[in-house]
Amino acid sequence: MSRNITIRYFTVFLFGAALYALIEVIWRSYTHWSMAVAGGVCMTALYYINLHCRSVSIFGRALIGCALIILAEFICGLIINVALGMGVWDYSNLPFNFMGQICLEFLAAWYLLCFPAFFLCSFLDAKLFSKLNLKYSKKSDII
Repeated sequence: MSRNITIRYFTVFLFGAALYALIEVIWRSYTHWSMAVAGGVCMTALYYINLHCRSVSIFGRALIGCALIILAEFICGLIINVALGMGVWDYSNLPFNFMGQICLEFLAAWYLLCFPAFFLCSFLDAKLFSKLNLKYSKKSDII
């Protein structure tokens, strides 16, 4: 993997980590460091989807992104909340939850948040990365 692609994905990770932590603070008035990591991982996955699934409609990409986010939330919940007992979140009191780690209500929120996330991914590509001359040097760099 080239240096340019590493910088791109690391930058996207940092944007995702910061933005998701900010969303959590606005929504819940607090956050946990693990949520910043999860936000960075999810944003990096959304960047990859936005880059590689251009033939899929934005609605289809949002469905794929939403599925990945829910999976990441579930895995993170099993590790952070269940295995490590940190109790960062518990959806047990919400309807349509699964093991208290994911719920239908937030699935809709993740789907809707995919749209501005894809816009941010495209913005980063068009404005930031191109200005920093972080272009893909060859087809294999897109990975």
